[in-house]
Amino acid sequence: MIWFQDASLTIDPNYTKKLLKEIIKEKIKIRWIAFGNSKILAKDDELLKLAKESGCIAWMVGFETISDVGLRKNAGVDFSNMVRKVGKHGIGVWGSFVFGFDKDTPDVFDLTYDEISSWGLECAEFNILTPLPKTPLFERMEREDRILTKDWSKYNYDHVVFQPKNMSPKELKDGTSRISRRFYSVKDTLERILIGTANKSLGLSSISLRLFSNLDLRRFHRIRFG
Repeated sequence: MIWFQDASLTIDPNYTKKLLKEIIKEKIKIRWIAFGNSKILAKDDELLKLAKESGCIAWMVGFETISDVGLRKNAGVDFSNMVRKVGKHGIGVWGSFVFGFDKDTPDVFDLTYDEISSWGLECAEFNILTPLPKTPLFERMEREDRILTKDWSKYNYDHVVFQPKNMSPKELKDGTSRISRRFYSVKDTLERILIGTANKSLGLSSISLRLFSNLDLRRFHRIRFG
């Protein structure tokens, strides 16, 4: 199992296709996961075919937030259809979400859960917005006197290190914990493993891979958020 740690293996689709063709040509037997852009995955069937043939089992997609209409409009993608399209190629989609943006209110956790529950994601990870040192976000929040701690060990996407705009730090922490528990409840986990997506596509190449990915991330989130 290989995870390509490139920030986005689809940033240059032509390069990606060349890489995948070489893997296929050399008959390199691997199963791999990589970060991908939703807009590319939604429209490029050739890339998805090559990805599947070269051993891809899942794309990690940073959906980030459902509360920023501008961001979603800029993406220009029907996320639900994109997940199903990738699934029809026998590849799963792992979603990544971040909470704590200035447009987020306390209801963002339940709204996010309700929306993504119908997408057919293989699994997902949930993170707390973290203004990393020396980034524009950190500098802006420091100017606004919103940085709560400079204990850098807490800058790991699991702790609230800043003052959110529309909720308390506790609401942000508890909300992130709550959606992770709901998404990885026994009921929801079994549905993802056994039932599959709404179009009955398994996405990942086997139930065993679904089981492994969901149970592993379920354990991971329990360690992070309780």
